[in-house]
Amino acid sequence: MVDKAKTAKAIRQFIPKRAKISSIGGVPLELPNLSGVKKFTEERNLFWSELEDQTGLTGDKSGSFNLTTTGEGGFGGLMPYDSATFDLGSVGLKWRNLILSGDITTLGDITATNLKIDHIAEKTGGHDIVMDNKLNLGTSTNYINFDGLNQKITWNGGDLEISSPTSFRWILMKASGFGMYTSAGGVISIRQIGNDNSAFGFKADPTNNQAKLVTYSLGGNQLIFCNSNGINKNYDHATQDNPTVYIHSQINPDTDNTQWISMTHDQTDGVITSGKGAVRIDSDFYFKGDGTGLPFAEIYARDNTATTSTSTTKAQILIFDTDGQSNNMTSVNAQGHIVVVKAGKYKIDTSISIKNSSGAAHVISVEMYKNNGTVVFNNIHAGRTFSTGSDVGNMTMSGIVDLAANDTIEMWITSDSASARTVTVEDVDFSAIQIGGT
Repeated sequence: MVDKAKTAKAIRQFIPKRAKISSIGGVPLELPNLSGVKKFTEERNLFWSELEDQTGLTGDKSGSFNLTTTGEGGFGGLMPYDSATFDLGSVGLKWRNLILSGDITTLGDITATNLKIDHIAEKTGGHDIVMDNKLNLGTSTNYINFDGLNQKITWNGGDLEISSPTSFRWILMKASGFGMYTSAGGVISIRQIGNDNSAFGFKADPTNNQAKLVTYSLGGNQLIFCNSNGINKNYDHATQDNPTVYIHSQINPDTDNTQWISMTHDQTDGVITSGKGAVRIDSDFYFKGDGTGLPFAEIYARDNTATTSTSTTKAQILIFDTDGQSNNMTSVNAQGHIVVVKAGKYKIDTSISIKNSSGAAHVISVEMYKNNGTVVFNNIHAGRTFSTGSDVGNMTMSGIVDLAANDTIEMWITSDSASARTVTVEDVDFSAIQIGGT
């Protein structure tokens, strides 16, 4: 306990000039000079303060007392007593260093013009950073910068929101879910540390009712689905001309990098490719809707009475009068041919009923040609011997041919007679369907 009277008397005997100070044991004193007060109080671990601004106050000051400021109080270092609670000022309290041995508890908001935390590091065995209420990172002009955060951030029951300097919300974490936001034209990009260019991104586009995955040239214009054991491996796909999806097996690509299936659009067709093995369909497969399915076409005639003149010089069969079903091929009965749209391997089937209208015996041959009779397909051929009179014969032909886009395929007939022979193709059907690529 400080003896107020003795303390006042001791101070006065050293100081000849009077000045007004306060806070020695709570009793105001009038002292003539301050030159010896500081030394006297520091040697005895006493607290003192002048009602005017103070500078150069150093050393440990202990004891039970209140520190009150009416304006701004400036302190080079402030270390509160560990086991006590202190009121540190009202309107403006500044400290150059603030060292706390316990927790920080605030009953209101913390407002800062520009708060920057260069490093948050807890002592060994310390705690995580826990936020039980809402944490806003970002204002219209300033931001909070966490640099070197070594512990996790945990929030309980509240929201975590990260906004841009223009007050646009980027990330919102709530108990009900996690949200990432962009401006109307923005894309959420995924990038590798050290490279500021985008490799992959995604975009919500509610204006157009669309959700978009975005590829970039830095990521090879491709998206690869792979097992975790190959996440850091090179799958050896070159940069693609069009966005491409690859699905790999779980085999390490260093062992076999061909076990994949891909899907893309080459600006003409949709393309599905397998790097190894076939594309297998393990359930029913069918086409729905007109104009779908494999390329196919048909032309035919029934109960025809028009005759065709033939000899050793071939003649095209042109008595077709009906276009049958077709898809991705063109049936042209008036010209007696089918036009190829998609290149590939095609299965050709024909059936024909011919009557001898010449009265003379002869042998006829029917063959398949392409491009107005310029190229013959030797694997699609049939022949028939006619006797005298009106002999009637039936023939069928079938075979597989390789056709290019815009090829035409036709049926041609010849006779072994140098003289013209007349026949009547009464019924004929001619069809083609694609069964493979080229």
